[in-house]
Amino acid sequence: MLEAAAELVAARGSTGTTLAEIGSRAGYSYGLVSQRFGSKSGLMRALIRHIEDFSAREFEPIVQEHRGVEALSLIVRRYFQLASGTGQEAGMIRLLYVLMAEALGPARDLQPEIARLNRHFRKMIEKLIRDAIKDGTVDPSIHAAERAAIIAGSVRGIAMQWILEVDDFPLQSVVEEMVRTVREGLAKPPTPVPASKRAASPQLPRRANS
Repeated sequence: MLEAAAELVAARGSTGTTLAEIGSRAGYSYGLVSQRFGSKSGLMRALIRHIEDFSAREFEPIVQEHRGVEALSLIVRRYFQLASGTGQEAGMIRLLYVLMAEALGPARDLQPEIARLNRHFRKMIEKLIRDAIKDGTVDPSIHAAERAAIIAGSVRGIAMQWILEVDDFPLQSVVEEMVRTVREGLAKPPTPVPASKRAASPQLPRRANS
């Protein structure tokens, strides 16, 4: 039932979709949909949890198998693979943006749920940065929470641009540039060489006095 709802809401928005249509698409009655979710608002909240479960399935294996900047780079790449894919995967990413947009307008009651979803995404990125700082592979002067917010915002914003400009947006090259920017932005600065260890400047031989 959630899959049917996700398809319809991603294509039409919540305001353009009725519980009866969702029930029909899923092969159930309107009454069963209403009994299960209570209201359209309850269904939208269930869809947000559905997106959370989907995100966990996609990103948690990366976090478990990789660390730090490497894990972060893989998450960025995977996010855009999902967004630019076909079928259910791309539909879930589109559904996320439809619900985010509606939370700003006709479905403002969804704002706390959307905010929680975004916080979870930022916290995942923040933890990767903090772990990398502990490992000594990331610049320790970086503010992990703020940098995570910048990276999460960039990912969300780039995907939104691509969804709206599919034919004219160079997604692949933009993703590669973003990964490069993330890596360089988190990299530790080169360790300065102490003056005592610097190679002495070669001295030119003195010319003998004539």
